[in-house]
Amino acid sequence: MNFLLTREYWPGGTNGSLVHEGNILCATVELPSACFKPPLSCLPEGKYELRVTSSSQEPVIGIFRLPFPVVGEQEAKAELGARQLHRNIVLVSEITGEGRGVPSRETAQNLAFLIGQASEKGERAYLEIRSYPEAALNLTYHQIRWMD
Repeated sequence: MNFLLTREYWPGGTNGSLVHEGNILCATVELPSACFKPPLSCLPEGKYELRVTSSSQEPVIGIFRLPFPVVGEQEAKAELGARQLHRNIVLVSEITGEGRGVPSRETAQNLAFLIGQASEKGERAYLEIRSYPEAALNLTYHQIRWMD
C-alpha cells in the first residue's frame, strides 16, 4: 500500500496533501523547521514505512526510515496523527494558514484502519514524501534528494 505526501514549503510552516491511489485523503501541516536540521525539522523527502504503533483511542502512526539502519529498529522517526508536535505530520481537515490547520482525528483513525488492513493481509504501507518547488514560495532551505 503506497501513500504520497506532496509538500509546499512556506516561511510559516509546511502544507501538504496526503494521496492514496490518486485520491487526496486529507491535507497535512508541519511546524516550521530550522533549516531542516534534525531533530528540529520535519522529515527529509524520501520513502518511509508506516506502522500503527498504538491501539489507543487516538491511533499513532509511526513513520520509519527506509532502509532500516539497524535490524529491528523500533523507534519511529516521526508520526502521522492529529497532534501537532515537533517531528509530527498533522492530518488536517482544513488548512488555515502556513503550517496551521484544523486537526482531524477521524482522518487519523481512517488512515490507521487502512494501514491495519494492509498489515493483516501481510502487506506493508509506504509513504513517499516529495515537493514541487513551483507550487509554493519554498523560501525554506531544503534538500531534494529524490530529484537526483
